[in-house]
Amino acid sequence: MNMDAGQDMVDEGRRPRRTLDRLTPAGKPAQAEERPAPSSSQEPVDASRRVERNVSRGSEEKVKEAMRGMPPLPAWLGRLGYYGLALLLVAVATVVRWALPEVLSPTPFLVFYLAWVGAAAFGGFGPGLLATVASWLCVDFLFDPTPGQVGFSDPTSVGRLLVLLAGGLGVSLVAERMRRGRIRERKQARELAELVQLTDLGPFLIRDEQDRIVRWSDGCTRFYGFTAEQAIGRLSHELLRTTFPQPLETIRAALHKMGRWEGELTHRCADGTVVHVASLWVLHDGASNPAVLEVSNDITERRQAEALVKEAKKSLERERKILQSIMDGAKNSHLVYLDRDFHFVRVNETYARTCGYTPEEMVGKNHFALYPHAENEAIFRRVRDTGLPREVHDKPFVFPDQPERGTTYWDWTLTPVKDDSGRVEGLAFSLFETTQRKRAEESLRELTRTLESKVAQRTAELEHRARQLQKLTLELSEAEDRERKRLAGILHDDLQQLLAAAKFHVGILNGRLKDDAKSHESATQINDLLNEAIDQSRSLSHELSSPALSHSDLCQVFAWLARQMQTKHGLTVHLDVCDRIELASEPLRVLLYKTVQELLFNVIKHAGVREATLRLRRRRDRICLSVSDKGQGFDAADSGHALGFGLLSVRERIEFLGGRMKIRSAKGKGSTFLIAVPESHPG
Repeated sequence: MNMDAGQDMVDEGRRPRRTLDRLTPAGKPAQAEERPAPSSSQEPVDASRRVERNVSRGSEEKVKEAMRGMPPLPAWLGRLGYYGLALLLVAVATVVRWALPEVLSPTPFLVFYLAWVGAAAFGGFGPGLLATVASWLCVDFLFDPTPGQVGFSDPTSVGRLLVLLAGGLGVSLVAERMRRGRIRERKQARELAELVQLTDLGPFLIRDEQDRIVRWSDGCTRFYGFTAEQAIGRLSHELLRTTFPQPLETIRAALHKMGRWEGELTHRCADGTVVHVASLWVLHDGASNPAVLEVSNDITERRQAEALVKEAKKSLERERKILQSIMDGAKNSHLVYLDRDFHFVRVNETYARTCGYTPEEMVGKNHFALYPHAENEAIFRRVRDTGLPREVHDKPFVFPDQPERGTTYWDWTLTPVKDDSGRVEGLAFSLFETTQRKRAEESLRELTRTLESKVAQRTAELEHRARQLQKLTLELSEAEDRERKRLAGILHDDLQQLLAAAKFHVGILNGRLKDDAKSHESATQINDLLNEAIDQSRSLSHELSSPALSHSDLCQVFAWLARQMQTKHGLTVHLDVCDRIELASEPLRVLLYKTVQELLFNVIKHAGVREATLRLRRRRDRICLSVSDKGQGFDAADSGHALGFGLLSVRERIEFLGGRMKIRSAKGKGSTFLIAVPESHPG
């Protein structure tokens, strides 16, 4: 039986134990060994182990619960066991001495030396002294030359007994000192282990005397981000880049003097985050292996909160000073502070000057006694009673003592000032005069109404002129069409008839001059010229008044034009139309016809190609057409020069009718002319 272990169990009582001996050299918990089922004599130890498991979970409540379930073990019972052990060792020595007299004859009292040395080693001074006295009595009573009685018959025996007694006393004293030292060391180790157990979930570490980390908890890994492999063996203040509130040597001196040190440190985590901790250092000064337990409590949020509170106090003080400056120095704002009964408590210079008083004259007076106003007083009472601020814009007000000012306008804010309990103790009243702005706004509104009226009038005039231009454009187009028809009629009915008559008479003359060769040749030439004149007259008549314009379908009109361009000018026009497009307005048909004809002539003159494409569509109430070619193109920015006078005139007429004409062209990439005109027109 290990009596030191029994003593540990007795000294510990109900507290758990987990010593640093259970830590591996790397600072990690050792693996639990498998043990046989405990006997009834091991129940206190089992209870202690149950407490260990609960503490390792970090629950103090479970520790207390387990301790309440342990059977009490008095301290005197353990000490009594040591005294019983002393007597047992003496009895064993007596039996051995009795049984082996021949073997032990040279040193007959050796076994008794072993008995009291063993008792002293296990139990300390008391059990050692008991074993010494019992050994002396046994030797003197049982093995003295006159056994059976106590006495000092033989001087040699007396000397041996005295040596036995002196040696026992000396060994007992030394053993007691050693036992107390072991108990003290175990107590320190137990306290340190208990602290380790209770902080196992938080950041703690153990350092050796060189400040190198020998134990790194899981809490440290979670908190600082360094793994145990990265931390163990490193100097703690270098790993964590610690900022100390004092020189490190001063802190170490205090630690060795007091056995502990507390303070606030700043560490830097693996990811660079700066954290603030409240750190506790506990020195475990063993016989040959001093160590420091460092337990940290994260106070980063507290420090941040303190910083925020400090900043908030500074901000409040700064705002108070700013408010005071505003109150004292505001030249355009009217500021007052009123008590619950609407008496002036504080008035700035601007407000007092506007009211015709000094600030000192207004303090103490009632606001509504000076300026009675039932509606405003109701607003003030509502703000005071509800604690809700109120903001009013352009509030009209007439000074009863300054009627010459007329109606004035004000933006004002009424803010309740509350005490710590939330009760309204006063009102902050801020006003800004908006009379000039209000009058300027009214003048601006009047000016706006005048401008809008003039703009509407001018717009109506422009619209009327636009309608007149459209009407004139159509009338001009109709007049041109009538003139073309008249000229075509003259060419067809008069000139062609005259040319035909002349041709007839030349034919008669040519028959009579068959014998005169020269005259016959001249007559033949005149006849050819007359034929050519008749053809030109007929062609000019068709150009002046195309027979296709009598059709209301634009598809037929442009199909006829395409054939004419192919026949007379060799220009192939690809016609792209969807269906019939009826256009009742003959002037508009003529305008579109002339426009397309002019664009096709433009292709012949400038594009350098013999093909063009004409597309025709109806888009809602508009006629849309385009003429495109793949010729040499031109700079669209200089379209005025490229179009020529005829096309420019057409463009103006289209715009007068409310239409639009666009040009898309680039040198070497052909040209496209887009035209859109409304179907309806004035008149």
